[in-house]
Amino acid sequence: MAIIIKRFGVKHKGIRYGPGLPGGSILYGLTEEEEERLIAESNGTIEKYEEEKPAEEEKSSDLHVEEQEAAPKPKVKKKRR
Repeated sequence: MAIIIKRFGVKHKGIRYGPGLPGGSILYGLTEEEEERLIAESNGTIEKYEEEKPAEEEKSSDLHVEEQEAAPKPKVKKKRR
């Protein structure tokens, strides 16, 4: 189980987790009870972390490439001298 810490910090096994902290914003290896307790007490600053599946990433990256190809190229203005 894992959580993502959006604001402030959480200390777990001697390491501080949170935005800009040494442990990072994602805390892995929690039990369900620990995860639920931290989320409930955080007032919305901690959420359950769901990892994205690689298959979804491939689909989204393919769409992104198609969108780039279909979009017109921006015109570049030349500087006058």
